[in-house]
Amino acid sequence: MTMTLGTDTGFYRGLTLEETLARLAALGWRDVQVSAGHLASAENVREVCERLGVSVRQVHCDEELGPEPSHVDAQLAWLRRAADLGARCLITHASGNADYHTEEQRRRCLAINRGCLETIAPRARELGVRVAVENRLERPWATCKRFGARMADLLQLTDVPGCDHLGVCLDTSHTRVSRLSFSDEIAQCGARLFATQVSDSDGETQHRMPFTLDVDWHEVVSALKRIDYDGLLCLDVGADRDKSLDDLDTSLAACRDRFATLL
Repeated sequence: MTMTLGTDTGFYRGLTLEETLARLAALGWRDVQVSAGHLASAENVREVCERLGVSVRQVHCDEELGPEPSHVDAQLAWLRRAADLGARCLITHASGNADYHTEEQRRRCLAINRGCLETIAPRARELGVRVAVENRLERPWATCKRFGARMADLLQLTDVPGCDHLGVCLDTSHTRVSRLSFSDEIAQCGARLFATQVSDSDGETQHRMPFTLDVDWHEVVSALKRIDYDGLLCLDVGADRDKSLDDLDTSLAACRDRFATLL
């Protein structure tokens, strides 16, 4: 497989999942990420995708890892949803209760997340679903560090012996807001980079359409090529509510054309 451009189904706000899949298929999009909000009331999604010729490559959940049994239960439920859709990857998140000042506090954040991840790992393997933990963002004016903003944290978190189905997801807006180097963060990941969330940011505003702010997309794509990334380059963009559906179609097409020259 090679790196493929796809999009999150949440791009067309207000449309049902089936309506979104049909619209994307008509525009020639064949690889998608299903957003958390779309799965709440979705039915027969796998059958719809087969009919439309669309592949659900990954699922973006809205839960976090954490120390309580409820965190484990929530992650297991999302794993089942992903497997039911035929998705090979579930994107999840490190605990939001994860700010630290000292190395001791960082290790406590690591332990909070690690226990949950190790508990769900066997079930993920049984279902054939890889788990990718997405990088969080760290505001540049913050007085503390945020666990999971740096890939080094997430690579340590997912380095569980015998669990090569645990890895990481790069969110480009979060990396930009955190003032981190795309080349350095991606190089660290290597084969453990399972998924991406692609959007533009100027360090303040985020989750905009690529090529509209100041992320260096040549740097991003070149870094991904250097590690032989073969997953989904997934647009994770907040749609402009003032634009018509036709205008949104046009912006998606323009973005695809720009990426085509890089990929």
